[in-house]
Amino acid sequence: FLAFRKGAWEEVGRLFGSRPRAQFLEELRQMCRKGGACE
Repeated sequence: FLAFRKGAWEEVGRLFGSRPRAQFLEELRQMCRKGGACE
Protein backbone atom coordinates (compact mmCIF):
# COMPACT_ATOMS: atom_id res chain seq x y z
CA PHE A 1 0.00 0.00 0.00
CA LEU A 2 1.19 3.50 -0.74
CA ALA A 3 2.76 5.41 2.11
CA PHE A 4 1.16 8.82 1.83
CA ARG A 5 3.52 11.77 1.94
CA LYS A 6 2.72 15.36 1.11
CA GLY A 7 3.52 14.84 -2.56
CA ALA A 8 1.40 11.70 -2.67
CA TRP A 9 -1.56 13.55 -1.13
CA GLU A 10 -1.20 16.27 -3.77
CA GLU A 11 -1.18 13.63 -6.52
CA VAL A 12 -4.29 12.00 -5.06
CA GLY A 13 -5.88 15.44 -4.91
CA ARG A 14 -5.30 15.89 -8.64
CA LEU A 15 -6.71 12.45 -9.44
CA PHE A 16 -9.86 12.99 -7.38
CA GLY A 17 -10.10 16.76 -7.70
CA SER A 18 -13.38 16.54 -9.59
CA ARG A 19 -15.09 14.55 -6.83
CA PRO A 20 -16.98 16.07 -3.90
CA ARG A 21 -14.77 16.25 -0.82
CA ALA A 22 -17.02 14.05 1.31
CA GLN A 23 -17.09 11.34 -1.35
CA PHE A 24 -13.31 11.57 -1.72
CA LEU A 25 -12.77 11.17 2.03
CA GLU A 26 -15.10 8.18 2.20
CA GLU A 27 -13.32 6.47 -0.69
CA LEU A 28 -9.98 7.25 0.93
CA ARG A 29 -11.11 5.59 4.17
CA GLN A 30 -12.13 2.50 2.21
CA MET A 31 -8.74 2.42 0.47
CA CYS A 32 -7.02 2.72 3.85
CA ARG A 33 -9.04 -0.15 5.29
CA LYS A 34 -8.22 -2.42 2.36
CA GLY A 35 -4.55 -1.53 2.57
CA GLY A 36 -4.40 -1.71 6.37
CA ALA A 37 -2.82 1.74 6.47
CA CYS A 38 -5.40 3.47 8.67
CA GLU A 39 -5.48 3.11 12.43
